[in-house]
Amino acid sequence: PPSATIELPGSKSLTQRALLAAALSAGTSSLTRILLADDTRLMIDALGSLGVNIEVDADRRTAIVHGGGGNWPNTDAEIFCGNAGTVMRLLTAACAIGHGEYRLDGSPRMRQRPIAPLVDALRRLGALVEYQEQEGQCPLRVLARGLVGGELHMTDLESSQFVSAILMAAPLAMQDGLIEIEGKLPSAPFVNITIAVMDHFGIGTVRDGQSRFIVPAPQPYRAAPFDIEPDATAASYFFAAAALTGGRITASGLGKSSGQGDLRFVEL
Repeated sequence: PPSATIELPGSKSLTQRALLAAALSAGTSSLTRILLADDTRLMIDALGSLGVNIEVDADRRTAIVHGGGGNWPNTDAEIFCGNAGTVMRLLTAACAIGHGEYRLDGSPRMRQRPIAPLVDALRRLGALVEYQEQEGQCPLRVLARGLVGGELHMTDLESSQFVSAILMAAPLAMQDGLIEIEGKLPSAPFVNITIAVMDHFGIGTVRDGQSRFIVPAPQPYRAAPFDIEPDATAASYFFAAAALTGGRITASGLGKSSGQGDLRFVEL
């Protein structure tokens, strides 16, 4: 039976959201224990396409992000999202807060994944988003002129990433945002993670469970150091090994205060 303390990679969900929040902040943020994987590298490259300077130290797993204060330095950019849903969805909304023309595309598989609920929501908030080829799917063109904000009702959602994308863009709209969810919110813990990251970077939100969110606007993101929690999904395999063999595994940096939903694997 194993008896060990392990150091796990950082959470992908936290890394993606922290990179975006830091990029939207005024000033420089230091992110530690970041995850360096395909999806997070795509986010780093995409933010670079928008003109954000990010210094990555792969050996130390750190990133220094020089934020733009809610503005994208580049007003014209091609953004390749690969098969990373978080990159496509979070940045489609984030691009709409700026002023310029941004084109977002991904892998053949990404072109099959749903994006229409987010596009419809952004249009209702004042964004101009166009489908470049097939209706309801990327590639997209965002003709950014800032988000107006206002009330938004979303129903029968296929992904919590649509809500996370709107939440992260909403503080930089012209007026307060109200998001109401009808029906079940899938993968709700990921929305909790989004709100926790926003709070860390100075954004206040008001919520009523998982069905109603109010984001006062405008609010500025504030640069801050951020230490990425270890990935609870990765930890679950080691916890299972300990449970099956009667061993003991300690995942350094993870505890009951974590907002990652997969930590509930321990309860199972």
